[in-house]
Amino acid sequence: METSNNANHLSNVVKVLYILFFLLVAAGVWYWFSYQDILMGIIKPEPAADTQAYLMINEVSANAANGASAKYDESFDWIELYNPSDRDVDLSTYYISDKVDNPYKYQLPEMTLAGGAYIVVYASAKDIYEDGEIHANFKISSEGETILLSNKKAIIATLKVPPTDDDFSYGYGEDGTIGYLNPATPRQENGLVYASEDDYYQLTSVPNGIYINEYMSKAQSVV
Repeated sequence: METSNNANHLSNVVKVLYILFFLLVAAGVWYWFSYQDILMGIIKPEPAADTQAYLMINEVSANAANGASAKYDESFDWIELYNPSDRDVDLSTYYISDKVDNPYKYQLPEMTLAGGAYIVVYASAKDIYEDGEIHANFKISSEGETILLSNKKAIIATLKVPPTDDDFSYGYGEDGTIGYLNPATPRQENGLVYASEDDYYQLTSVPNGIYINEYMSKAQSVV
């Protein structure tokens, strides 16, 4: 009798463990499909209605070579935000972060960004807004990482930034595609983007115009 009770108890435990396993798998699948864009770092801002202002992450520099700060006479990583709407934006209602599990890491200061305007946030870890410069409370890894932009309700945009060499930044090009930028263009409209840094070097190393590629003298023969 005792053996039978033990067997029934073991069977119930197995059933409970099976149910827990099923629930964990289901929760994992739900989480992935709900947050896969955030995990992959590819969320793009959804265009708002014409009457609604919004922000987007437009360009990021993960190396300090092109991020000179007038206040500190030093270069830092930086994040460029852009207001593509035709209305003013209250920056204090937005947050930026380099951590998916902490999207509200740094709240932007109380200031207004006009429609069509750009602003640079230095990723210097100084956590200060002074003399017109915004310095967030984190730095960007030179190995690359995902930058998040949130409002008080949710994460609204992410940009997955790969490792970049000096003089390169990463962001949206003039045609809306994402890639490498050179030169970096803080506080202004971005230009042409490249799929990789190698593409940039290959394309810019080819001279313009017509040039001699090959020739053959009459003393040579073709087999």
